[in-house]
Amino acid sequence: MGGALENSRSIVATDSMTSSLAPVPTNRKKMRKPRTIYSSLQLQQLNRRFQRTQYLALPERAELAASLGLTQTQVGSVLTSYIL
Repeated sequence: MGGALENSRSIVATDSMTSSLAPVPTNRKKMRKPRTIYSSLQLQQLNRRFQRTQYLALPERAELAASLGLTQTQVGSVLTSYIL
């Protein structure tokens, strides 16, 4: 009794309902950023700096990154790869 009526009902989502919902995870792999290609000049400067000081303070890293046209994250990852 009433089974057909219950099965034919559906919920219609409004914009206000869907805007607060979290995105549904998919099975796709996360897109990675392309690998950074460092110039020979950048690598020379990074190598020289690493030979003098293995660990840079944040202001030093920011200054080095700005002088080489890199981000602080890029400088940190290169220096970390030297250590490992």
